[in-house]
Amino acid sequence: MGYSLSATLIAIVLGTSIGLAAGYFGRWVDHALMRITELFQVIPHFLFAIILVSILGATLENIILAIGVTSWTMVARLVRAETLALRERDYVKLCSVMGGSHWRVVLTHILPNAFPPVIVAASILTALAVLTAAGLACLGM
Repeated sequence: MGYSLSATLIAIVLGTSIGLAAGYFGRWVDHALMRITELFQVIPHFLFAIILVSILGATLENIILAIGVTSWTMVARLVRAETLALRERDYVKLCSVMGGSHWRVVLTHILPNAFPPVIVAASILTALAVLTAAGLACLGM
């Protein structure tokens, strides 16, 4: 069960980072990161994991990495949506106006308020990691 939590942690870190950057900075950063996210979404998750494990080798660490790298898109889109909504709130704008750096605004105001949906998504990602690992095991990887 530890592999599924590790893969979920990788997916959450990747997805949260990309979603926060896309939602907070907007404009061309948002467009570029969301196009990359869509590229990862159109590739079938299981097929992409098979390809990564085949390239990297069939070790537990590589399987964890493959599952984590292929399942971050849902988290990125969730965090982006929450960040887009939160950056328009008065307390976030006030922090920026008072001279708060981008890091301060994101880490103290946006991330804590955008994280509850990520916790729910983590339970789904954990189940997805178990199913993907089981499928890879059936294929002998």
